[in-house]
Amino acid sequence: EAAKYLAIVAPFNAANNALLSTSKVATHELTVAQFKADCAPLLAAAGKLDTALLRIGLTGRAAVDARTLVASNTAFIVVFHALTPQNIQAELPVLAQDNAVSTADGNHLREDLGLHPVHTGA
Repeated sequence: EAAKYLAIVAPFNAANNALLSTSKVATHELTVAQFKADCAPLLAAAGKLDTALLRIGLTGRAAVDARTLVASNTAFIVVFHALTPQNIQAELPVLAQDNAVSTADGNHLREDLGLHPVHTGA
């Protein structure tokens, strides 16, 4: 199961690393449109990851935690798509919290599979 997981999470990790290495998100120099454009590859990869997680046949606790991760990713994506210039300041903390929840859920799944957690920056 761990090998299957690592294979399907690799494109998501690559998209995340690309976003983190090129984005100006942390500097608050982006418009909402540019932020959404910068994040589009990551969101596409997240959608593919979520679909694959539900299809790879995880069992036991890993299956439960995979469904939990998909749900937390979905919550992030819903808020992300609702961003507008008028609500972005209020919604960025929600996105940050949803991202933290997704990371924690992903780490629970990784633990179930005998893998080390990802670095959270904390």
